[in-house]
Amino acid sequence: MLQGNKILLTGLTGRIGGAAAVALAPSNEVWGLARYTKEGTREAAEKLGVIPVVGDFARGSLDAVPRDFDYIVHIAANVSPRSAEEGMLDNSDGAARLMSHCHTAKAFLHVSASSVYAQNADPDVYKRQGELLGETLTARWFPLDSGDMGSLKGDLVKSATIWFDLLTGPHAGVLLHLQADTWTNEEARRYTGKYGAQLLEQGRAVTRRAAKRGEIPAGVDGKMLQDLVVGAVINRIYSMRAADVPALRRRRDRFIQDVVGIVLTGMQGLSLIHI
Repeated sequence: MLQGNKILLTGLTGRIGGAAAVALAPSNEVWGLARYTKEGTREAAEKLGVIPVVGDFARGSLDAVPRDFDYIVHIAANVSPRSAEEGMLDNSDGAARLMSHCHTAKAFLHVSASSVYAQNADPDVYKRQGELLGETLTARWFPLDSGDMGSLKGDLVKSATIWFDLLTGPHAGVLLHLQADTWTNEEARRYTGKYGAQLLEQGRAVTRRAAKRGEIPAGVDGKMLQDLVVGAVINRIYSMRAADVPALRRRRDRFIQDVVGIVLTGMQGLSLIHI
């Protein structure tokens, strides 16, 4: 990890940039270049220990931006340009302007964005990508296993923890991009549909085990149970500001225990479970 360096960070008001700020600011002098148009974003940056500098790397003046940075971490991007020209101006020319302005830096990390890629005209090119997608999801993010923790509460906590770690981890944006890909990419849609069915079956297995242990009646909807718990986790994370996610991550276990506890208490009140 970098320490004792002067770093320029762009895109820190987003989820990935915010995570980078959290990691770098405690041990470096981090300057955050952004427009800060949304209320509270500047204060959030300062709270993280970042020095805000207002500007637009692609179109505005860079006079307020120092030149003597050791490193540049360029994460900001226009992910939905209205035209190819606008995309090139923001995501290519803008990066070049920043490189020129801070040309004495030791290194320039350009994260870029998926918007620089066009759809491949050959549909077969996505077949292997679908296979790789499956391998990556099951190996790194959503392990499809029995998840048997010996109790309904333990199983639900494990399921919620998997989702929490995915949505607050370094690859948090993958799920959203994957969902967008399924709208236009048949191979991605085919794989994610199969994968979603496997996840659903994993949730049903939780319910079957709980019924066998006598914790719930046999007719309880397992998908509803999963939706109540996992849905609460997803909703909380997606409704938060990026700057607030690290604090939630630090109290992850307590948060998940509270969510599961509330759901189970409510179902006990309806006489749907017996734990």
